[in-house]
Parts: sequence; C-alpha cells; structure tokens
Amino acid sequence: MRQRSTSPKTVEARLKAQNSNFQDYYNGRLEAYSNDLEETKIDIMNTFSLSVFTFNQLYDKHILNAPQPNDDVPQQYQDKPQNDNSDNGNGAKKSSDNTLEQAAALLELLKSQQTVAIDENKVKELIQKELNNIPPKVFQVKDHKGVIKDLDFTPPKEFEQILFLASQRENILLVGASGGGKTFTCSKLAQALGLPFGFISVTAGMSESHLNGKFLPIGVGGQFLYVPPLFIEMYENGGLFLLDEVDGADSNTLLILNAAIANGSMAVPNRHEKPIAKKHKDFILIAAGNTYGSGANRMYVGRQQLDASTLDRFSPVIMGYSEAIEKTLASQEILDEFYPVRKAVEKLGLRRLVSTRFIERIEKLKSFYNTPKKRFEFLTVLWSKDDIAAVKAEMIKY
Repeated sequence: MRQRSTSPKTVEARLKAQNSNFQDYYNGRLEAYSNDLEETKIDIMNTFSLSVFTFNQLYDKHILNAPQPNDDVPQQYQDKPQNDNSDNGNGAKKSSDNTLEQAAALLELLKSQQTVAIDENKVKELIQKELNNIPPKVFQVKDHKGVIKDLDFTPPKEFEQILFLASQRENILLVGASGGGKTFTCSKLAQALGLPFGFISVTAGMSESHLNGKFLPIGVGGQFLYVPPLFIEMYENGGLFLLDEVDGADSNTLLILNAAIANGSMAVPNRHEKPIAKKHKDFILIAAGNTYGSGANRMYVGRQQLDASTLDRFSPVIMGYSEAIEKTLASQEILDEFYPVRKAVEKLGLRRLVSTRFIERIEKLKSFYNTPKKRFEFLTVLWSKDDIAAVKAEMIKY
C-alpha cells in the first residue's frame, strides 16, 4: 500500500516546535552532505516521509522564493547599478539591472495599497514601455589575441562562468536538459574567443579512432595513410572542441582522453612519424551532457555511466533554460503560454520537456498552430492523458 506523504504544514509545524524552519533545516542538511543537492533532497524526504511533489512545494516556498534582502549581502556581491561596466577579470564586461524585479514589486505595492481603483493593465503597459527603453545587457569578450569584441548574441546567465573557465583553459562539463542551448553556447563562445570550433556527437558505438585517428587506403595504389581526426588537429593547433552528448559514450573509450586533458600530451599510436601529440595553449575542451555522469535516469534512458577519473578532469557548470535567450527567439505571447507549462512540468517532476528548442520551433510554426489550444496539443501529442491532466490542474494555481 502506498504510504501517504506528510503535508507541508505538518513539516513546518514540526520544525517550528524545534525553534527552526525549513530554510535553516535544508541549509544545515545541505552543508552536512557537502552541498550535494540530490543527497540532501533524499535525506529530507526520508526524514519527513515526503513525496517528491511535497518536497518540491516546500523547496519552492522556502528556498527558491525565500526573501534575500540586499542588507545581508556583502557590499562586493550586491547588485550593481545599470551603468556599471566593471571588468570581472576574465575579459568580459557586462551591465546588469534588476528592473524587472523592481517593476513587479511596484505593481504589487500599488495593488496592496490602493485606495482607488487602479487599471492593472494600464500599469503593466506603462511598466513595459519603460522596460523597452532600458538598454540591453552588454557583454564584451577579449579573444585569444587580446582583441575586445562585443558579443553578437544574448548569452545565458551561465556564460560569464563558462567564459572564465575557458579563459583559464579549464576542461568544462556542461550539464543541462535537452534543448537548452549548450551546443549553441559553445559555438558562440568559440566565435567570441576567435577560435575554430569543432565537435563530435558521442555515442556508445564511437571508437577510439574517432579521437586519435585511423588508417585509410587513400594513398597511391591504395596505400594506407594516417588520417587525423578534427580532435587531434585542434588539440595540436588550437580551437574549441565539443564532446556533445558525452554521457552517451562508452566510458572506456573516453579513458584515452585522460592523459590528453590532464597532462598536456596524448598518445597517437596510429601516427608512426609523430606518435605523441602536444596540447596547444589555445585548446579548450568542453563536454556537454544531460546527466551528471552517473548513468541513465527516468528522463534520459540511453545514458552511460562515466568513469570517475574522467569526470574529475572537468569543471562542471549546470545550465538551465535561458529566458533571456528565449525572449530573442519567441514572442511574448508564446512565452506567456509555455512558461506556466514548463513550471508545472518541473514542479510535478514529469518526464517531459518544454525546451528552448521547442519554444523556438513553435514560434516558427505558429502561423499554422494559430491558437493556444492547438499549440498546447502540439506540445503534448505524445504525452499520457494523466500527464496532461496533471499539468492542467497545476497550471490553474498560477
């Protein structure tokens, strides 16, 4: 028989009786598990007999939406004014603003303190007009030759971290949901740094020769000659190389990279005249995947477990969907329709995606799928009836 989950109010009452609250309790368990989010979640669910849904309710209320007053933040970490263009030390300059949050707070204040009728739509219209006058965030990047360039695209919020790691020539592991723009971000990073971009889509059937080269009968009279792969060419001459879908690889195949990415040289046994490849100073390796290298899960059933010695050679960056990028790909009408769907899917823990890739696609196809109903049916055509019903019920709350 399925055990009933403890309610959020019961958990809050139990913690209050202990002179605590969920936020403090969560942070304490997170510290105890060395900032391992998944282990912390499992521990709390077991302690209070929570379902995933109930845990997510508590997490959203007390962690994601917990107030974070600037007064408690050290000066150097507080939000900077819009016209700040300070260099962050990695060659990138940006301006930031919290205008959207201020606008939303203003609207709520007006609604809570109104003594006369206020036209909410008119207030939103005025706020939007002011937002349209705000200049966009600006990123400037210093390429490998020291030339400063303006980016020609809207970067995701993780871009500054990725850029810093790339400037330090770190090997980077990007982890995020499918269709979130990981490959696109890597190609634009290479362009910004003035480096060639190359990639390979990794599968379990990929052999070592895809990385260290092979012999092919392309010489005179069918003579076998060594053919270097793009990976070796960039490894020796510089460039940004992406191992796409890296968690689809056979972990043994990737072991040949361990020496290459950690020691600055790589064995190339098929190249007899030069069996050792030396790493170029401007070679950057990025691996992108949908899991943390621990193997298949409910969402990504075709993923492989990666060797710990390989994972240890990468600096991880977790990438979420970028609303900043999505605003450049789709109209506000489309975003307003599908952001609540995404929120409901994530809150319910369903094996469904509302990806940036889908947002871009439905914008392109909306002349045919010309009503919200048609567009929702297009998204959910392969979903189960239970999933569709659950999402609709959850969206009513928003």
